[in-house]
Amino acid sequence: MTWPAQAMRVLVLQVEAAAIEGERLFAAGVLTVEPVRVGDFFSGVRPGRGALGPEQACSLRVERILWHGVYVTWLDCHKPVELELSGDVRINLPRDAELCGESNPPLEAFETLGRGERHTSRR
Repeated sequence: MTWPAQAMRVLVLQVEAAAIEGERLFAAGVLTVEPVRVGDFFSGVRPGRGALGPEQACSLRVERILWHGVYVTWLDCHKPVELELSGDVRINLPRDAELCGESNPPLEAFETLGRGERHTSRR
């Protein structure tokens, strides 16, 4: 049996705060388009809220997703979140920037993975 191709998910995080700890970048904000899951990649940073400027390329892998003090396997859009990212962690990620990317792996069953603490503070 052949399964239909999974549609690409568009990933966008409207950044509210960011912090670097060691080899991890923590980005807090709101997912604005489609769900994000552990293992997804963001490939660019663009100025947000109508600002002009080119997209800056990056490669950031979602390692963990913190939602209201609980780590989860994936999260739907329009929810406040803190993402723990690996890869190009030294990228400039100002407030109101948009992290963006695409992903097509399927979303698996939603699971909680334990409690966690925020690494960023929203202004």
